[in-house]
Amino acid sequence: MGKKSNNISGDRVREVRNGLGMTQREFADVLDIESEKYISMIETGARDLSSRKAIAISNLVGGNVTAAWLMGETDFRNASEKAIAKSEHLTNVFGKVLQREVLVDDLIRAHGYDLIYKGSSVVIGKADGKNLEISLDEFRILRNRINDFVHGLLLVEFEKAETKRAFENVPVGFADMTKDKKTASEE
Repeated sequence: MGKKSNNISGDRVREVRNGLGMTQREFADVLDIESEKYISMIETGARDLSSRKAIAISNLVGGNVTAAWLMGETDFRNASEKAIAKSEHLTNVFGKVLQREVLVDDLIRAHGYDLIYKGSSVVIGKADGKNLEISLDEFRILRNRINDFVHGLLLVEFEKAETKRAFENVPVGFADMTKDKKTASEE
C-alpha cells in the first residue's frame, strides 16, 4: 500500500477514533493492540492498516464504516451511503435521458433514417424512398418504449460495472483466506 493510501487510512482511523471519543490508548485496548504507538503509526501513515484491523474497527462501530472505506479502497463509508450514491447516479442518468426526448430522434438518425415531423404525424424513412408514416401518438408510444429499453440497458450496464468494481476491490489474500477455510472444514 502506498503512502497516499496510508494517509487516507490513517485519517479515516483517526476520524473514527475521535468520533468514538477515545484516546489512542483506549482505542488500542478495545482492539486488543498492545501499544497505542501502533495506532499512532497507522494514523500518521507510517504503518499500513491491515485488513484484520480494518474489519475489527468496522465491527467496533457496528458496520457504520466498512473495512474497504477504512483502507481507502472506496469513498463510501458503508452500504447505505453507496446505495444512496447509486440511486442519485441512476436518477441523474435517467433524468438526462428523460429530459432529452430527442435521444430517440438521435438514435433513429444515427441508424441512417430521416425523421420528419408533419403536424399530427411523423415520417421515418430512408433516402431510397422507403418511408413509414405514423401518427404522433404512435410515435410517442414508440419513443417511450425505446426510452424504457435504453433505461433497462443503462441499469444492466451500471449493475455490471458495480459488480466488476466490487470484485476488483476484494482485498489481496481474501481468496486465499476463503480457500484456507474450505480446506480446514473439509478435513
